Amino acid sequence: MKEFNQVLKGALIFAVIVGCHAKQDSHVSVDITPLMIEDLELFLDFEEKGIVQPEKINFLSNNRIMLFDPKLQELFVFNTEKELLARFGGKGNGPGELNRALHINISQENILVVDAKNYRLNEFDVMGNFKNSKPIKDNPNLHSIAAITNNRYYTESLGEENSLIKLVDLDENSVEFIGKALGEKYSIGNLEEERQLLANNKLPEFYKNVASLYKTESHLYVFLDWLSRLQKYDLKGKMIWDKEIYLPINKILFERVVERAKNAPEGVVPSFSYILNMKVINNETYLFWSPAKNQPRLLVKVDEDGNLAAIYHVPEDKPTYFDFTIDHKNNLLYLTAPELGQVFQAYLPE
Repeated sequence: MKEFNQVLKGALIFAVIVGCHAKQDSHVSVDITPLMIEDLELFLDFEEKGIVQPEKINFLSNNRIMLFDPKLQELFVFNTEKELLARFGGKGNGPGELNRALHINISQENILVVDAKNYRLNEFDVMGNFKNSKPIKDNPNLHSIAAITNNRYYTESLGEENSLIKLVDLDENSVEFIGKALGEKYSIGNLEEERQLLANNKLPEFYKNVASLYKTESHLYVFLDWLSRLQKYDLKGKMIWDKEIYLPINKILFERVVERAKNAPEGVVPSFSYILNMKVINNETYLFWSPAKNQPRLLVKVDEDGNLAAIYHVPEDKPTYFDFTIDHKNNLLYLTAPELGQVFQAYLPE
């Protein structure tokens, strides 16, 4: 761990790209010392409040924490004193029920849940009262979806119209394309050819457009999963900045997906992203890096101008944590551990 810290301190690189049509500038070396998170404490256990497999987590206003349990297909709202305030959802096809909730967004004190099996966007208030639902057009199993309201959402365009993102309005039946594609348009192709390209350390072109999305009240953030690249747009679709984030662990992660491609059955392409989850909290972007064996788990903070602000080491002996949220007023980090059925908390070092 000590040797890795020394390498990390001197090798963090941000390649800065500015503007909608800007080209990549020279790499900028950043000297930063990783901060160690200590004293992780158990916040909630599966034996409490009926939770079984806490996976996704979000911090709401008024000191409330929302958890999603995929095993139960239910959402829970707690306060920071661990009191259960609301429990809603549940398996089913009826109003307010969920079959395969994949994407959860918080918008103007509403909770927007994309159900990938029922192909609909459900809207609840923050106490779990069901408001309505709308059918969606894009396949939530293939696309990241960031909902704005119950009838408007951003999703990946995967190169359609030479773009990265599209804004879908269900009521107006309209689509607006945003951002410039970085690779070829996605089409149903030869999976074995894709596997072989990856096994030979080459990235299929349309993989460059695969992204994770996160929307705030004022901006849209796009992380290119296979390129480790973060973009920020205003809600009109104008790019504000574009950063390539290179960490030493990236090389290890990519080498391992190449090895998985070599060992995969014919026609099976392993999934991959440099990050597991992204959150924007108090105008700062937090990226929870994917785990790698024998490497420290990283939580990366980027400020509102796209500059690297901090890197935290999250203590874990083996890959444990899936999602996170932050109470920025109290500087508290919350981490979900679905396989353990637990949620942990710790103070973020400054």
